[in-house]
Amino acid sequence: MSYISKTVTVVAGFYYIDGSRHTAITLNKGQTYRFDQSDASNASRHLRFSTAANETHGGGSEYTTAVTVVGTAGSAGAYVQIALASDAPTLYIYWSNHSGMGLTINVQSGGSFALELQKSVRAALVADSNITALVSTRVYDEPPQNVTYPFVRFGDLQPRSNGY
Repeated sequence: MSYISKTVTVVAGFYYIDGSRHTAITLNKGQTYRFDQSDASNASRHLRFSTAANETHGGGSEYTTAVTVVGTAGSAGAYVQIALASDAPTLYIYWSNHSGMGLTINVQSGGSFALELQKSVRAALVADSNITALVSTRVYDEPPQNVTYPFVRFGDLQPRSNGY
């Protein structure tokens, strides 16, 4: 099973995902995400999901659909994995022991087809040694701030002299 890995650390009582503190992250429906909690800073800080912004501490309930918890947070090999279904709601990450540590997960549709298409184009261009190409993928900060979009550039293209 393939998955997208997210490294979780805890700094000053807040979850950091892939080295940055976020108030929200965006994940794609139809994808599986593994939140690696093996860093020692996660000790006793069990990452969980909820459908309520107030987590389970204000009357919400834990979201467990397609969620797998392996190991103990802060120990080698520990992770929480979630497979986001096509009908997955907006979710929230929280610490099971107290409120105020979590963040919002904006669940969006799509993304996987475009990524697979880009991978296929890149592979085809690399396989054809007669074509020199640069293929870029979409890169996002979370929340999106500095966004770049996919492009393909073949060799050294020059603009037409007649302006079009």
